[in-house]
Amino acid sequence: MDPILFINTLRQGLNGENGGRYKGNPNPYTKALGRYQFVPSQNWNEIKKYAKSHKMKADNYQDFLNNKTLQDGYFEHYVRQTVLPLAKNLYSKYGLQRGLSLDEVGMLIHFQGTGAAKQQMASGVFPKAEYKNGKLVNPGVMDYI
Repeated sequence: MDPILFINTLRQGLNGENGGRYKGNPNPYTKALGRYQFVPSQNWNEIKKYAKSHKMKADNYQDFLNNKTLQDGYFEHYVRQTVLPLAKNLYSKYGLQRGLSLDEVGMLIHFQGTGAAKQQMASGVFPKAEYKNGKLVNPGVMDYI
């Protein structure tokens, strides 16, 4: 699997699905940040480390939101280091059983987090869409991927 092709496929899907809507502000429902919807409670420390190692400023969420280069760079780093290795592993174990492609497994990992993605792939049970006051808050996993 070509990592660049995998990264670009995920990037295209995320920007089209939700990230494009929240480039400059946190997602009002999930509090996720930026073009790729990183959840601060899960990713902020790693974002700061990445920014520091690449001589970029990430003192607060707005620094991250204002810096497209940082968002793109961290996304690529995150996919190479976290998503792709886990996606390959989960796909080899469960992908065919669940009827999911490697790209879809990658989207699942990013959308649900590593722990939830492992559980969902193993069980075959995926969350449905969430609504608040009749408004979609989170799409269902199968709608998202």
